[in-house]
Amino acid sequence: MNTPIGKPALLKLYNCKKIMSLFLDNQPTTITDIAEKTDISKTTTIKIFKLLKEKNYIIPLGKGESSSIGGKRPDRYQQNTDLGFSLTFYIRKTGVYYYKQNIANIISDEEVIKYDKQHSITSITSWIADICNEKLSCIYKQHKICYGIIIIFEGIIENFADEEQLAYDFPYWVNSKNIITNIKSKLEYTLPIIFDNHHRFSLIAEKKFHSISDNKNIVYLECTEDGVGGAIYNNNKIAYGNSFIAGELGHIILCPDSPLFCKCGGRGCFEALVSIDNLLQSASKYYNSPINLRKLAKLYHNNDKAAIELIANITSWFSLAINNIFMLTAPNHIILSGSYSIFGERFLEEVYAKFQQLALTKVAKKLTLTFSSLNHKSSIIGGNILAIDKYFKQDEIYQ
Repeated sequence: MNTPIGKPALLKLYNCKKIMSLFLDNQPTTITDIAEKTDISKTTTIKIFKLLKEKNYIIPLGKGESSSIGGKRPDRYQQNTDLGFSLTFYIRKTGVYYYKQNIANIISDEEVIKYDKQHSITSITSWIADICNEKLSCIYKQHKICYGIIIIFEGIIENFADEEQLAYDFPYWVNSKNIITNIKSKLEYTLPIIFDNHHRFSLIAEKKFHSISDNKNIVYLECTEDGVGGAIYNNNKIAYGNSFIAGELGHIILCPDSPLFCKCGGRGCFEALVSIDNLLQSASKYYNSPINLRKLAKLYHNNDKAAIELIANITSWFSLAINNIFMLTAPNHIILSGSYSIFGERFLEEVYAKFQQLALTKVAKKLTLTFSSLNHKSSIIGGNILAIDKYFKQDEIYQ
């Protein structure tokens, strides 16, 4: 095991963080189990459990089962889900959505403020700061912890200097820089603010909750009525790249001669080619009547010829995009989220089969292609996970 060499206090901090990280998986456990998983001596593990109990970070959960050879039933412990909360603000084109979550990702409070082009960045950040001040006052009066404040942006953002952003999807905010700085200047409390776009937070949630064994290289791909986006997790790190644009997979050019223009201004983008609106328009022409996605999916599952042809065109574009993604990042897993999950496993199988027929056909292209295991609040969950993880990595909370 690679453990820090130096003063005993540093080793104690290292062990505290290591053991607490296992509790953050929210699985009840015992001293013996933790000692075995971490290679930390049982005596040291007992001392750390005592500290974590005194800090109220973990709580007893009753007795577990005795071993196969009998003996005393061990005490079980789990994270204290009543310890504190994080405050999340999801900035979307239609409004700001607020959520208060505990360590188990349970939402106990939420609000929304709708806005239009008349709302300035100043009014939005003032509302966020006011909500924070009100909620934090209540949290601290109850002697609870706030793990952090999470700001989720919808769409592309640039992070210029940790606290200056440009939100491309909000062009009517003439100066959308300094969003975080504006919020911090109005806060009555000093707290970390974590921010990113919704796809990267969703990837964090999928990585934690998706049942995959090797999760060092993952691509998250989301396709909804709003468009196509994604995030890349490569060699245990989220990719940002130049201009923080890595992961904007919807703007891979698949057909430059396509007559379809993308809302980004380009032609032949993946997003335009698999657009839900375009698909339903084509379907309406096929059936000579308006049709929605649910009805089209039902026809597809019933082996309707026209529906199969329409979706075959979509799976061809998906396979091309996934092939390009694979050649660039070679992920172990691609997780597909959003509207096309309505077409089920058959859709994934068709995409995967076409992908294997493209490029390097004699090379085994090992890839797991699955649908998301989470709902539309995956980005909310991902932000909460990141805030809690950062909180429990602080040295001072174990003093």
